Amino acid sequence: MRILHCTFDPITQKELEYCLQYRKVNGIKDVFIRVDQDGVLPYQKRLKLVERCIRPYRHIHLYTGNICGEEIPVSLKNEEEQARNGCFYLCARGSKALIHQNGYYYENIANALCKPRRYEHSVSVAKTAYQLAKMHHLDAESAYRMGLLHDITKKWDDEKGKELLAIYYPEGLQYDPKVWHSFTAPFFIQKYLCLHDYQTLNAIWHHTLGDGKSDYDAILYIADKIEPLRGYDASKEWEVSRISLQKGREKMSELLDIIVNTLDEKQAEDIVSIDMRNVTPFTDYFVVCTARNVRHASSLAEFVEQEAEKHGYTTRMREGERESTWILLDCNEVVVHIFTEEARQTYRLESLWADLPQVSHESKQTVSI
Repeated sequence: MRILHCTFDPITQKELEYCLQYRKVNGIKDVFIRVDQDGVLPYQKRLKLVERCIRPYRHIHLYTGNICGEEIPVSLKNEEEQARNGCFYLCARGSKALIHQNGYYYENIANALCKPRRYEHSVSVAKTAYQLAKMHHLDAESAYRMGLLHDITKKWDDEKGKELLAIYYPEGLQYDPKVWHSFTAPFFIQKYLCLHDYQTLNAIWHHTLGDGKSDYDAILYIADKIEPLRGYDASKEWEVSRISLQKGREKMSELLDIIVNTLDEKQAEDIVSIDMRNVTPFTDYFVVCTARNVRHASSLAEFVEQEAEKHGYTTRMREGERESTWILLDCNEVVVHIFTEEARQTYRLESLWADLPQVSHESKQTVSI
């Protein structure tokens, strides 16, 4: 009896073809395949994958008994590693549906394609998305996989992202490069992971701008903002999201609106918000404004703190004394920079972050002349 053995972690198309060719070349009626015990994916799960792939071939059999024949190794482990790290097109026919259905190797893919800190963030997003989906009686496993995969093209350089978008989605080039990964990831997932699930691809597509319409779009957008590793108290957003995903999504920008409106009402000038969501996991926005003088700057800071607290938000840190020309308020997901005019021209914070999306907020106040 001839036994071909390998880890089959996962079984690749070339490994399957090797087994078929071995039988043909050697003129053997039946070939037996044994799955080695050690592997990344648990042994029983790899057995199921192999069983699924050899099902159409009646002369290839899965062998799980004691060794009682000649063993021949199938040495294509480099291909297996490539498959585990995001090249599912190498997997044997019949296995990919089972892999996606059960989420096999998704953690490996996120770990291989993301920087360490981004991988930790992705796992945390996945766990948060899973919890939200369960609360709303949606597919929690699907939500978990969205979380793991949403940032897998995040570490691409601009040239690589630009090259892909120029071919498949030229309209995306009008957005800031920091947003491109939400567009490139779905194309990558379809081509390399052979995953064509619309709700997963759509949620990832909309996760940076938050402009998706489905419940899964909302889940991924919210989870990306409130996952615990961001380091700020998101308990209020969490409670709202537990009740309503739509209100939870709206809650994500509430603090920004509160701060901008307060600064405007208290006569701050030239208010600009900078979208930091794709740069740092610790805050969502910078708000920059100009005060008439140091006393006005101090008053603006106090008004912002009071108004934020009134709505249930806390200020994590304040830097700058009463006579400072630059006061910083860390309100967790929004960091406020209040400058005097001279200090703002000196530090030029907007220029420092010129490559990020910025919005100039026009004053709603009327001026009497």
